[in-house]
Amino acid sequence: MEPSLEALSGQEDLILVATTGGRNLSAVHCEIPENAAVLQYLPLDELMKHAAVLVTNGGYGTVCRAFALGVPMVVAGKSEDKAEVAMHMSNAGIGINLQTDRPTTTSILEAVETILSTDTYRSRSRAVADELAGIDASKNVARLVEETVLAKTGQALANV
Repeated sequence: MEPSLEALSGQEDLILVATTGGRNLSAVHCEIPENAAVLQYLPLDELMKHAAVLVTNGGYGTVCRAFALGVPMVVAGKSEDKAEVAMHMSNAGIGINLQTDRPTTTSILEAVETILSTDTYRSRSRAVADELAGIDASKNVARLVEETVLAKTGQALANV
């Protein structure tokens, strides 16, 4: 979080909102800029409805919510599954993968400026969100279960 706050401080046209993920605010190891608010927790769905860009470490849940809400991203994360999540996000054309756990302030600022000045990321993010909204997951899961049971047993689910 600190590199993002430092990179985007003083950007008068940006309002930064960051969360500590529940940690005490004393865990923030930089000065909080005038154009920023840092909170322990904030419902991401509510925040992302108003976001022009999300800077994240690439956690699966946060990236999935950004996909669903049509928010373009800057992702800096390589631990756990974050490198793969960031690769998929980048390949989908909805953000920039910084390919590091320790981004520089310059790389964050350049990536955010690129996303904000390039409509491609926003339009692609919205297209992905629209596509996801059109998926009926319950119907798809039921169909897959039925197909799997039929393939394994040779019988329709209703006869098992």
